[in-house]
Amino acid sequence: MSKSDSQKIIIVGAGIAGLTAALCLRQTGRDITVLEQAPALQDIGAGIQLSPNALHVLNAINVSDRLEAKADTPTEVSIRDFKSGTPLLTQKMGATFNRRYGAGYWHCHRADLIEALSNAAQEAGIDILFNEKIVAYEETPDTVFVKTQSGKNISADLLIGADGISSTIRSTLHPNNTADFTGQIAWRGLVPTEQLKMHLNKQGHKRGHKRGHNQVPEGVNVWVGPGKHFVAYRLRQASLMNFIAVEERAAWTEENWMLEGDINKLRTAFSAWDSPVQDILEACTETYLWGLFDRPAPKTWHSSRTVLIGDACHPILPFMAQGAAMAIEDAYVLASSLENKTSIEAGLNLFQQKRQNRVKNLYDISRRNAALYHASGIKAAARNTLFAGARMFPKALSYLLDRVYGLNVTE
Repeated sequence: MSKSDSQKIIIVGAGIAGLTAALCLRQTGRDITVLEQAPALQDIGAGIQLSPNALHVLNAINVSDRLEAKADTPTEVSIRDFKSGTPLLTQKMGATFNRRYGAGYWHCHRADLIEALSNAAQEAGIDILFNEKIVAYEETPDTVFVKTQSGKNISADLLIGADGISSTIRSTLHPNNTADFTGQIAWRGLVPTEQLKMHLNKQGHKRGHKRGHNQVPEGVNVWVGPGKHFVAYRLRQASLMNFIAVEERAAWTEENWMLEGDINKLRTAFSAWDSPVQDILEACTETYLWGLFDRPAPKTWHSSRTVLIGDACHPILPFMAQGAAMAIEDAYVLASSLENKTSIEAGLNLFQQKRQNRVKNLYDISRRNAALYHASGIKAAARNTLFAGARMFPKALSYLLDRVYGLNVTE
């Protein structure tokens, strides 16, 4: 039996980061137990964008095949003017991305990705224990001990905190690592396509159009305007329209991504926007919102036998759609780093060394995109000129996208 076969690892959190890490580590022969505080995996959440850098990892752990039938492949992404809907910048995706990056770009429902990861984990012999909330952990030179609310005391060689933005592991490892409100909130919603079509036909009859109201454009669409932006794309074989609407707000206290929102307030906030935006919101019946908090990654991501990954370590603002991708990359790099070093602590050092600049770059890009999307006046005119330049010199845009999508951590 190899050293890796004898190692026992506890992962806290059965989300994207935790389950992907479990599968990556299981491939190296580790004994994995995942602890999840929820009673079961639930069909909650909304859209996830899986860019080529994330799909390389899902391919390596044989999850892509399970997910592909439920994934949507957008042909392009367009950034549009908030009022007219005129495309300011369009980037081809689909086959173009496959050729350039060796993998495509998918949209899927978060619950579908979790289901695919969970099924693969169970088939790989990974234990997933539900209703297990961590209340404390303690390290010794040789072991880490975890105590759960149900009374379990579990020992392991390594503890991985993959428990999201409200991480119990991070709050113990870094008690002073606080988050600051960015001045922005995000609304999420899902609209059944049939419901949207009914609304569009109804609007079309009102306006005297034979074929209904203006259709929502294909692909990913990002409408940008003063202090706000709106993203929409299709999920589950185009049976759902997923949207994220971000607006600036002076104050917020709740760091929670599943607060129920007032759909009428959301409609009012975007009432002067392009008609497809208004159509989506008018067809929507419920929405959830959360405040966007700025929490830079801590200087040290680990101790001798405990490490943070994904949002538990470095939550990234959703303005480059790379939060899930960074968690997925983390999982693979952690497993390979531990495999390449003779001690756990050396492996954790290597993991942080490989990841911290990558995460910092995506963190910075996402912050800059927020300012770019929400620009007004002279700044908006400068942004539109920048986009016009990118249309004229597409190689420059490709270079920028390569910084995000061009990394394959499995090579």
